[in-house]
Amino acid sequence: MLNPVWKAGISEREQLAPYKTTLFVVGVFHTLLCAGTVYGWSSLEAILRAEGSFGESPDQLFAAIFTLGAVGSYISNLPFGVLLDTKGPKITGMVSSACYFVAFACAARGCTYASPTFLALGIFGIGFVGPALQLPTLGLGCLFSDGGTISMSVQAAAYDGGTFVFAAARELYFDYGVPSGTFLTYFMLVPVFTFVTGYLFWPLGSLEEANDKPT
Repeated sequence: MLNPVWKAGISEREQLAPYKTTLFVVGVFHTLLCAGTVYGWSSLEAILRAEGSFGESPDQLFAAIFTLGAVGSYISNLPFGVLLDTKGPKITGMVSSACYFVAFACAARGCTYASPTFLALGIFGIGFVGPALQLPTLGLGCLFSDGGTISMSVQAAAYDGGTFVFAAARELYFDYGVPSGTFLTYFMLVPVFTFVTGYLFWPLGSLEEANDKPT
């Protein structure tokens, strides 16, 4: 099942088809945990204000940081789209997972040590790299008989639901006193998860073009 080798007369798409439900579920988790995370910034901001590490009036700083994250999200598809087209879903998933890890490491350091520079770099990185982790899932729809209509709808909902990440951090802080830096540090396990599952599950090339692959 994992990392299928080419078999005579059988495309990668045909080899992966029996495992389409597993691939779909993995893809939804990648999108939910990564793609839209930056848009939950207001929840993280509430924690940072409560912690008071960035001063009494950090309005301009926080507005600038969120703007960086949003801009990163807007421009993400171009470079990672090129990577997807040239290197395929597996490499795209692994590279974006590694970058996502670094982004959360920067954000965690920024929160822990009240560093505006590291926090800004981290939030920009989360916004920039997060959507890239959804890109390898976009071709999975061709494995389904409906052409992916339902799977793409679920993916869109998972993207919107990504705001839950920082919302969960807010609940953990106000209910249990978990600091923002601690949450972000532990969340670095997520890109480890996406890296491993991306390596194990994502196809080497586009499934839409799989039937044209040489055997």
